[in-house]
Amino acid sequence: MKNKQIQQHKERYIHIPYPTKEIVLAFFGTILSSFLSVANFFTLISVWELLANKTPETAYTSFNLLFIVCPIISEYIFISLAIISIVTLIKGGYHNLKSYKEKGLISGLISGLISGLIYGLIFGLISVLIFGLITALIFGLIFGIILGLNEEFD
Repeated sequence: MKNKQIQQHKERYIHIPYPTKEIVLAFFGTILSSFLSVANFFTLISVWELLANKTPETAYTSFNLLFIVCPIISEYIFISLAIISIVTLIKGGYHNLKSYKEKGLISGLISGLISGLIYGLIFGLISVLIFGLITALIFGLIFGIILGLNEEFD
């Protein structure tokens, strides 16, 4: 009798389950990695403006442009962590994520980044160099991840 009443109550009312420890960690991971990504983007802009404020003779030497590489690489890392955390929230925890074979993902990333660099240089030389490189590298990274994951799960 008691079990029947409990079953009827569960069918009649919507019960929101308490969040598990993994969901809370994934939520805070999403918030933290998104915040770090946005903060790093503003750091990237300020470093670029700092490099642009030099005299024209020393503005864009190859050594000065190396300072911009670290924020760009960390931006890719933070965006990847944010995407992984969002997928973890959707899937319901880290234990629900599928494993992957590294060979296909790495080859997909490499081919995506190389094609992104090539098309970014072509597009960047035609229009705006920096905007073309950054957008093409981002799209190349996304395209490479999609190709690598597609190759893994086929």
